[in-house]
Amino acid sequence: MAVENVISGAEYVVIANHYGNLRRQLTSAANYLYSAVYKIVQFNEFEPTLDLLNAFYETYTLQTQVLNNNTPYIGAVRALNAHVVNRAVDGDGNSYSDITGGLSAIDQWLDDEGVADNSILEEWQTMSTAAGFAIDDGFVI
Repeated sequence: MAVENVISGAEYVVIANHYGNLRRQLTSAANYLYSAVYKIVQFNEFEPTLDLLNAFYETYTLQTQVLNNNTPYIGAVRALNAHVVNRAVDGDGNSYSDITGGLSAIDQWLDDEGVADNSILEEWQTMSTAAGFAIDDGFVI
């Protein structure tokens, strides 16, 4: 149930999917780096491979560690989930942070807000789980 001091389910989905898309794009970037290294390995001549492989592989290795790391985003993910769980109240005026059993607090809030199944990116779900807020697979695209 939306109240003045809490974002709506629709707003939550937009923010969540922006971060989900960010993670998806960063993962794709790592794939491009790998593809460049793979192309170098496939060269028929030895000298181009010798000249390029170490530098490109090192870049791939270093950047993949950065690009595949969720840590820089977990604080923001935790803040958004905590915002709705701690500030929102259900139709009976009960805080979602008091929910026990059944659906998790975030799942119950998403359901009460009318967030459709298959509307949140898997990358957001993964980061939310890492932040301590498990989101049910039913909400995930």
